[in-house]
Amino acid sequence: MQFCFKGGTGTIGHSSGEFDSNYAQWAKVLRRMVAIWRLARLGCAVLLPLSITLLQIDGVVNTVLSRTCTISTAVFAAAGLISSGVYLFLRNELINNKNKTRWIQASQVETSYSIQSIEFWTYLALPVASMIWGILTCVITVVCIAWTHHSDDMEEPESAFISSAVFITSLILITLVYVYKAAGMAIWP
Repeated sequence: MQFCFKGGTGTIGHSSGEFDSNYAQWAKVLRRMVAIWRLARLGCAVLLPLSITLLQIDGVVNTVLSRTCTISTAVFAAAGLISSGVYLFLRNELINNKNKTRWIQASQVETSYSIQSIEFWTYLALPVASMIWGILTCVITVVCIAWTHHSDDMEEPESAFISSAVFITSLILITLVYVYKAAGMAIWP
């Protein structure tokens, strides 16, 4: 079977007729992504109750850094669960021609550094990225528990509490925006 590329349309011609190989390739990529999203959903499903459990430990609740990392783990795990759940539930909607066209444009060398290309790949990778960030912040929490000794005499500065609150609030807002936009890719093509 001999293939030849015809123009910029993504249509491939061969001796038995015409077909759109990009559509078949996009479907293949989505099948692979579904397996990755399932893994991310499972990882985030473990991280979310783990982070809530870690909040019950006195050393975590009493230390600003470990508490901030634990809450961040919960935020990342929730984002991963929501985005992977939306993608898995609406995977048939992702296979449409508009998303296929976005994928083709995002994969081209000329447009691979455009904002739309970066956003496309960021949204597709959101469940996995959230899981990885959740694992990282969970490991930091465990290291804080293992290597720090908190005494009741030690007072943390007020600025640490304010910084933690600003960081967590910003993280929640940014994560909500990303989850909303990522879900929009599947829901509102």
